[in-house]
Amino acid sequence: WRERMVGIEGGEFAFVSGPNSMDDAVPEAQRAAPAGTVIETCPGAAALVEAVARRFKRAPRAAVADLLDTLATLGQARRADTGYAA
Repeated sequence: WRERMVGIEGGEFAFVSGPNSMDDAVPEAQRAAPAGTVIETCPGAAALVEAVARRFKRAPRAAVADLLDTLATLGQARRADTGYAA
């Protein structure tokens, strides 16, 4: 597995394989996919989801309260960004 990048081939932009192996970022169940298969991953999001899952496992009520507070804050920021007043 390689990261898909944009390079120059024949004087034009083209998709090329990146220099580094991306095997660790590909889910185990998808590693045997045929050549040419495209898999989108986001390791940062996976780490965030794992952290949230651990928080829910340790203290579900506190995690829900944190989540609701975060969503409310994001909503306020979005309204401020768009000029919308609740």
